[in-house]
Formats: sequence, structure tokens, C-alpha cells
Amino acid sequence: MLRKKLKVLKIEINTNEKLTKCLDLYLKQQSEKEPCDNLPPVVTAYLWIHWILDWKTELNGYGFPFDRDYWVFYKRLKVISKALESLPVRIKKSNRINQLNGILAPILQDRDLKKIVTVLKEKMTIFDELRQAMQIALPGGKKGLNDDGNDADIKTIKEAVTNFRNTKKLKQAANENIGYKKMVKQIDKYWDKLFADPIEVINSKGEKVIIQPQRTNNIMERLFRKIKRSFRKRSGNKALNRTLRSLLSDTPLVQNLKNPEYLEVLLNGHNTLEERFAEINVEHIRQELRQINTQLEKIPMPIKRVLKIRNIPQKIAKITKNNVA
Repeated sequence: MLRKKLKVLKIEINTNEKLTKCLDLYLKQQSEKEPCDNLPPVVTAYLWIHWILDWKTELNGYGFPFDRDYWVFYKRLKVISKALESLPVRIKKSNRINQLNGILAPILQDRDLKKIVTVLKEKMTIFDELRQAMQIALPGGKKGLNDDGNDADIKTIKEAVTNFRNTKKLKQAANENIGYKKMVKQIDKYWDKLFADPIEVINSKGEKVIIQPQRTNNIMERLFRKIKRSFRKRSGNKALNRTLRSLLSDTPLVQNLKNPEYLEVLLNGHNTLEERFAEINVEHIRQELRQINTQLEKIPMPIKRVLKIRNIPQKIAKITKNNVA
């Protein structure tokens, strides 16, 4: 709904010279750190929705469960709702602000969602305590998926995890919730491997080498990401799941090329696959790619720069109050 509303607001601004100038002037003033007197409600709603949908910039690059996509998105909805409530009644009643409130209010007032958020907050707290004890991908870290964890003493880590494992809060949670029970079971199952002593080995040169067993599967994940980047460069697709799914269906097709009868049907009178592929209309392919790219809404760079400003939703609300609606 937010994306649909954003498209409507974008058309309204682009087809109204006054609104377009107002948005451009605001973006220019913010980039040059100049004060702005007021902002029309239409532009305010447009910028707020952009800020909500730009939630990924708040993540730290760790992926789930270290980064909580939905939690960040929910928090942004709450921030905009609060900023909206701070507006004068006359502006709240304006068409576009009222419509935005009509989208946010039912979501944030949903009882089931509130229950889920309460449970999520509790799980986040306990999980972050485990991260802190394990010294792996600590909250607020900026190393992303290449985070090897802090270079802390294993004995210190083991003591911290032991304290975490034996806390009254975790024991009670494990008794009441199957999810926590499974987590405790996993910790107990791999306890010895989590805190294994370094292994001494002799390499091919006859030298003694000490290897510290990995506490995570980060090395394998890095290998997977390397493969993913390779497929991205080759195909241009951002997600790998489509590639993996196509591998299953494409493998028989490639193997069938060894079948003379199948190859004859595929070539359709041509001598080689190159000649067959040469019949493909390049313009048609380019047109399809352009259509796909236009469907992927990207935030314009001037707006993206403004969205990075600290407390920008509240600052937008403050100057919107000066508008005479």
C-alpha cells in the first residue's frame, strides 16, 4: 500500500510545477544545510514514505537473525506515526496526510501485531545476550557478514556463555516456550565444539601448526557468497534463489544437447546453436530488461542523501507545521 501511495504522490508532485519546485528547493537546502521555512503536506507524505521504505539502510549487513528487517520496518512505521501525530489538526486533516494515517493506524493498532512485537522484543533481548556472551556479530557492529567475532579468550567466552545458559530467565523461557528449549538443546549439544581447544597438526613441511576450530560456519558462508557474486555478475540477478531453482530445470536441458534428435529439433534447420541464438531479437530482450528496471522503484539520490540526516522524520514534521493548509 505504501508503494502504491508513493507512486500516486510522485505523479502528483511531478505534474504540479509548484510542488516540484518546493521539493527540489527543500532537497537543495538540506544538502547545503540551509534552513527551510515550510513544506506542503503532499511533499511531507512523499518524503516520509520514502524514509519508511528505506529501512534497509538501518541494517548492519549481518542478515537474519542478527539484522531484524521486520522489526526495523515496524519501528519506522511507529516513528512516522508519532511525527504525524505532532502535526496541527488542520494539517492532519489535509488529504494526503490523512490518507497516510489511514494506512499506518490500522497496522499499528492491530492487536495480533502488538502481541508479535512483544514476543519479538523478548527474543531479541535474549538472543543479543547470547551474541554478547559468544562475542560473535555483536549488536551495533559494522563488519557485516565478514565478522569473525571478537578475538576474545576462549575461557572468558565459555564463562560468559555458562552464565547465560544458567540464568533464571533463560531456564524459565525454555520451560514455557519450545523455541527457547530448542536453542538450549543446541547449545548443550555442541558445547564441547564451541569451546574446543586448539588442535596441533604437522603440515607438509613438517612444521607444527596450531588450528583453532571455528565457532561458526562463517568460512562456508563466505564461499557461498563468493559463488553468489559470480552468478550475479554473469546473470545480473540480485537474488540467487532464482538461479538455484533454474539449475535444477536447466540441467536436463543441457544434458539433452547430447541427444542428436533433441538437438535437431532445437536447431530448427540451423547448423549451430550460435546461428539459432542469432535469431533472437536483441531489442525485444532490451525492452524487457528496461521494463523490469522501471518496475524496481529506486529512491532518487538527492532524496536518499536527505533521508540519512539524523531525526529527519521529526525535522520534516517541524517545518510542515509552518505550512498554511
